[in-house]
Amino acid sequence: MSLTDSLRDHVTQKFMVIDRIIKGLETKGELFLKIELALTTKHHNKGDVYYVECMLDLPGNVIRIEQYDEDMHAAIDKAQNRLKVEAEQFKRKISTKDRKEIERLKGKAL
Repeated sequence: MSLTDSLRDHVTQKFMVIDRIIKGLETKGELFLKIELALTTKHHNKGDVYYVECMLDLPGNVIRIEQYDEDMHAAIDKAQNRLKVEAEQFKRKISTKDRKEIERLKGKAL
């Protein structure tokens, strides 16, 4: 499966919301979000099945999402929604102490 410009734009647009959610959580440099798009047969399903995997590396945690769907855009949308919920939950769980530690580490990195 080849990555078209429209598919790349769709992924970029959908996952920009994640950037806004996790802004301020980086301690040393950048946080990384890895997105894998694939066409699979998904045993026992007929027709094409698309696969989206997202891995978001956060301080002290990695969020991994897998999503299958018969439509690539729908799989991307569902994966983005699930990742958004997980990232928001992670951000809420961080205590004030942890936030202060992140700020301290950010100051050292500069």
